[in-house]
This record gives sequence, C-alpha cells and structure tokens, in this order.
Amino acid sequence: MRAYLGIDISYVDVKLDDDFSDLQKVKSQHLTLYFWNDLSDVEAKEISEKLKSYKHNSFLVDVEQAYSFPNKSEPYLVALQFSSLKDLVELREDILSYLELKSEEKFEPHITLYRKQKLDSSFKKSKEFLQEIPEVEVQISNIALYSSEPQKGLNEYKLLEKRILF
Repeated sequence: MRAYLGIDISYVDVKLDDDFSDLQKVKSQHLTLYFWNDLSDVEAKEISEKLKSYKHNSFLVDVEQAYSFPNKSEPYLVALQFSSLKDLVELREDILSYLELKSEEKFEPHITLYRKQKLDSSFKKSKEFLQEIPEVEVQISNIALYSSEPQKGLNEYKLLEKRILF
C-alpha cells in the first residue's frame, strides 16, 4: 500500500497569485513528513503499534512560501514550505529512528494545497517558488499514519493510527 506519516492540521487557506484551475484543491489537508510507495499490511500494523507509545513535545512551525512542483507552467502540485524545515526533518528522523526505520530518500515535509488527479512519473524532481506566505503558523500536535489509495482517479486517505503530542 502507499502510505504516509503525517500531521493533521487545521485547514490552511492561502490565496495564490497564479491560476491553478487544472488542479484539484486537496480536501483533507495534512502535513506530510514521510511517504512510502510500498508498505505491506504487516509493516503498517507494526508502525501503528509502535506509534501508540511515541512521545514528543508539540510545537509551532511557520509557513514560508508556496511552490509548484515540478514547475509553474505545468504543475503536478502546489504545496507550502516551512521556514523551520529543520525542526520537521528532525521530528521525522526521530520518529523513523523510534520506529527502527531508515529514511531511504530525501523527502521534504510539506502541505499540499492543490494536485493533479493522476501522477505523471516522467517529471523531473524540482520545484519553482510562487510567492511568500505571510503570517501562517501550523501547530504540530499529532503524528498519524495514513494509507493513500487511488479511488476513482483521486487519492483516498484512511487513518491507520494517530498519536497526540504533548
């Protein structure tokens, strides 16, 4: 299964300068910390069990800017980047270490605002900055494991486990 380690967040309403009418607004916003393309049911169950006892303090992060991926003219998604990316990467690495997993690829924590229905895997891994986002804070107060399965052309997210941070 496709799965991700994420953080439930309050809805972030950001006005963008460019028109992204060919993209769909994400219904269930979340902050993605890490993504697995192929996680077995057994692995997902083990991660869910371990997350139940994970402990970490909650904290705030500031949204810094919006970017399109892979570029502005033909975006696959529009996402938000954080000014305190280091804190989120450290949290992700701490969780993966606690779960006795290793980060296999570089993955930048982000909040997806808009995305195409279907992924075109031929694009280059790059991003193009769109604009700065003033005064948006996101509370990091939980960790969740979700499955991400395509349903009728859209990704459907199913909560597998959630842990509140204190």
